[in-house]
Amino acid sequence: MLVCHPAVHFCCCFISLREIATHQHGGCVLQHCIDISSGVQQQWLVAEIASNALVLSQDPFGNYVVQYILDMAMPWAAIEVIARLEGTFSCLSMQKFNSNVFEKCLKLAGEESKSCIIQELVASYCLGQLLQDPYANDVVQSALTVSKVDLSTFVNLFQVAT
Repeated sequence: MLVCHPAVHFCCCFISLREIATHQHGGCVLQHCIDISSGVQQQWLVAEIASNALVLSQDPFGNYVVQYILDMAMPWAAIEVIARLEGTFSCLSMQKFNSNVFEKCLKLAGEESKSCIIQELVASYCLGQLLQDPYANDVVQSALTVSKVDLSTFVNLFQVAT
């Protein structure tokens, strides 16, 4: 049983969490539910959001909910979000809402996950396009910032990819 407002609990029973998270006001209500819940209830909410990260991160309101759980500093949640987004970083980083989530993933990811995300960006067939895109460029810059690879290595990888 959720410790949220009774109306939210009622909605969660009949409306999917994804629908609530992508609603203009629903995302805020869901964040509040996360704040006031604890233990198993909070874990369930965070796990549901993480398992829907791919869809939510592409939504103008849902992406804020994904960013919210990433900011909670729950390593298992960040790992789940990154796993759900794996394989989409290069293509979806050109979308405004995804790029915000991707940048946060890069900042919070463990070394192995960072390396996988960066490899995906560098190995992308459209790396040149990513560098020219206003949203994807920010993701690539974040990748450079958090990467342990020196800039000359990244430039060499870029030259090979283009």
